[in-house]
Amino acid sequence: FCTLLVSMFINDVRYKTSGVSKLEFMAQEEIVEVVPTFQMDEADFISGRYGPFSPGDPVDVPLWLAKLLRESGRCKIMTPQWMGKEHLEEVLQKEKETEGFQPLPFHFMEMATLLCKWRSDVKDCTEVERLLIEIDHIRDEKIQRGISRLTGNTYGYKMSSLTALEINTVRAPITYLMDTMRKFSKTAGIAKLAGDMHAHEDDGVGPSQPEDQHEDDIPQPGTPPGEGAAVPEEEEASPQQAPKRRRLRR
Repeated sequence: FCTLLVSMFINDVRYKTSGVSKLEFMAQEEIVEVVPTFQMDEADFISGRYGPFSPGDPVDVPLWLAKLLRESGRCKIMTPQWMGKEHLEEVLQKEKETEGFQPLPFHFMEMATLLCKWRSDVKDCTEVERLLIEIDHIRDEKIQRGISRLTGNTYGYKMSSLTALEINTVRAPITYLMDTMRKFSKTAGIAKLAGDMHAHEDDGVGPSQPEDQHEDDIPQPGTPPGEGAAVPEEEEASPQQAPKRRRLRR
């Protein structure tokens, strides 16, 4: 039952795409390295001060600024080390060999997706995209196996080293699954209690009376205190004790 619910939600496109645009927007605050092709002094922005910019000199800027400069042809974005082919192959191998999750940048998939838009700046871009898909698939399978271990008595489950996109993907199914299992557990408990009571009734189990107490000895409703006990039968009067009747005169 758990595996069915998890597969239904995890593989649902709605949960894969829900909130992705917001995550991609937040990921653009991550710092990347660019090589500018223009000259400019330091500049102040809301998120901080960046620069100076000199042709051929690498400089760190937020991804949103790198995106603007790249689209205007004023810089080249350097591929992050964690996005290199060799590094991704190592991550993929460890993901296959271990049950846990390998540590990745929090906005790993969002940044990789944005950077792969400029294929000319990413070395071995086709191979990198293939590795990204395989890593994402393996980690999804681990998440499903982890959630399938939940029971009706589970109030929390810890998964470390999840990325922002993975958290966004599993939040809804985990919440729904745990709520549903608690309801089923509560319903099953009530049904079991009702079944036990019905079984006792069928077996004739009920309030018992003392063996030495007769049914007639039980006081009836409305009987004054002290009364209601069994009254002994009166002995039949003997002929001598019987009252004399007067003879009728003719």
